[in-house]
Amino acid sequence: PVRKEDGYFLPKNNNQQVIDSMMRQSLILLTGKESVYQSWDTIFRYFNIQHGKGDNPYVSGEYIFIKINQGGAGWLTNLSTLERVKTGWQADYYGMSESIPQTILSLLKTLIDDYGVEQQYILIGDPIAHIYQETYTYLHSVYPDINYMDKADYQSLGRIELHKSDHAALIYSDKGVRMPNAVRDTLYSEFEEADYLIDMACLKAHARAGITLLAKNHFGSHVRNGADHLHPSLLAPENDVVTNGGYKKYRALTDIMGSSKLGRKTLLY
Repeated sequence: PVRKEDGYFLPKNNNQQVIDSMMRQSLILLTGKESVYQSWDTIFRYFNIQHGKGDNPYVSGEYIFIKINQGGAGWLTNLSTLERVKTGWQADYYGMSESIPQTILSLLKTLIDDYGVEQQYILIGDPIAHIYQETYTYLHSVYPDINYMDKADYQSLGRIELHKSDHAALIYSDKGVRMPNAVRDTLYSEFEEADYLIDMACLKAHARAGITLLAKNHFGSHVRNGADHLHPSLLAPENDVVTNGGYKKYRALTDIMGSSKLGRKTLLY
């Protein structure tokens, strides 16, 4: 909850230089290479080999959509300004764990400054919600030419509106048995047509899903206003009480991870 003017995501509580160092070290340790440039080059080449595109690096003009986790911005913000509401019932959710500006910026630095991806080919957002205004301000001050995406028309706040695709991109193999309201889902065109996805969630406790290793971040990748239609496939559909545990159960996460538009198009988690 709100504790005066404090918050784990505020700049005063995060050392950007340390976070930048951690991000760079993570990429280098992941690939075993000597530099961040070589690491990203290896990641792109591996992805392209796995997708039948040959041993090729990132090419200028290819679009990268970074799916961040800002789900609370859909219901914890003033919808005129997209600033956090810190009064009333919303004050209790002030410390909810989501992607923070500092870690997002550190990722962008590696892509743009170290690897050379041009800003205009990077799209960033959480399709199911918005980008908190504080997050936008922090990132935009460094990278003004990135495409900051939103499901609604917030051009006045520097956002670019997403467009719904005209077809369903995700067909759930459950076929409506466990999830009667989730036979298929549509994605936003910019999300579906991006050449690469980066899934930037955050590790945290979850009352419904348990441990998903970032797969559940894609619950916010479709065009619906919420993800209630997918909840029946989780361990605890109604929060905290496991009523759907055990093996040989349908899990929407499996369809999401197997989708050529979501899990199989994700370059990096």
